[in-house]
Amino acid sequence: MLGGRGAGQTPLGLPPTRWRRIRPPPNRDDVRYIYATFPIVEREEIAAHGTYLSRDLCLAWMNALAAGDPDADIQIPTKKPPAKPRKP
Repeated sequence: MLGGRGAGQTPLGLPPTRWRRIRPPPNRDDVRYIYATFPIVEREEIAAHGTYLSRDLCLAWMNALAAGDPDADIQIPTKKPPAKPRKP
């Protein structure tokens, strides 16, 4: 038993089907927090694209869905940082 709950138990002891209906969807702060738990991915994406691309895409899709446009063409401006000069 993990955390005092058995299999199939939810945080409030409600049946899983009921919990799914009352649980609030993740908000933008939740998404930022979740993506912050992947620092290696963040470093690699910033190095490759100049931005944390997967987090920014997720937030852009959330904005599009909230605006009622699920078919929006999401464009995230990326800029590759300048290459570090190599030592001779």
